[in-house]
Amino acid sequence: MNWQSIRVVMIKDIKEIGKNLQFWLPTVLVPLIMAVVLPVVVSLIFSRAPLNSLNTGSWNAMFKRMPEALQNVFAGMTQRQAMVFIFANYLFKPFFLIIPVMVASIIAANSFAGERERKTIESLFYTPVSDLELLMGKVLAAFVPSVAVSWLAFAAFVAAVDATSFPLFGRLILPTVPWVLLLALLVPAVSFLSLAITVLISARVRGFQEAQQIAGALVVPILFLVFGQVIGLFILDAGAILAITVVLAVLDYLLVKIGAQTFSRERVITQL
Repeated sequence: MNWQSIRVVMIKDIKEIGKNLQFWLPTVLVPLIMAVVLPVVVSLIFSRAPLNSLNTGSWNAMFKRMPEALQNVFAGMTQRQAMVFIFANYLFKPFFLIIPVMVASIIAANSFAGERERKTIESLFYTPVSDLELLMGKVLAAFVPSVAVSWLAFAAFVAAVDATSFPLFGRLILPTVPWVLLLALLVPAVSFLSLAITVLISARVRGFQEAQQIAGALVVPILFLVFGQVIGLFILDAGAILAITVVLAVLDYLLVKIGAQTFSRERVITQL
């Protein structure tokens, strides 16, 4: 592969993204709500609301379903501290997998389908790059912004949670090792997987909206992680994050191989 050619395709797409309001509006609003508004509201509620209004019986039942090692983490905490800690360090983690999937799907759905709507896809396909270089350029054009937005959202999340929870704990509770692993390993892996799928979808449908709607279904498996943690089915600790990352890395590799074998600009032009 010629990485200079891939870089040219990637930069061209990123410049197009900067002009697209359909990208910036949800990209700013959704991470703002997930990374700042929700954690601040939750932290303030659990820090200041009367305990009898927080349905503590349900919380106690959830604590008992957790692994013993995790229960030991809360051993020295008050009930308020435990509630804030579990939200900040466990229940919010899946939301930070939704952010890169959402951003990647918006950009990647605009990849070929958007080019088709702007009537620029024919000239793109006649550029002197191979099919694989074109595909990788499109994928990386979505990968870089999606990971960057996720990291920026996490920085805002850490600042919001630590600022609102410091009076309760007397110390900073974020970031932790599992959070760092999630942002450094799992977010890039899930982002690459979702956008590679979406780019291949975008090359086969006729419009941006159609590609985006299909790509939106990729959020469903992540919602399973949200509910799985709420009911105590599993916990996204360091071990789980590493295991999921390995599985996704294998899927990412296989998807690139499949894309390299099946993607053809001639086929896309024929579909026009």
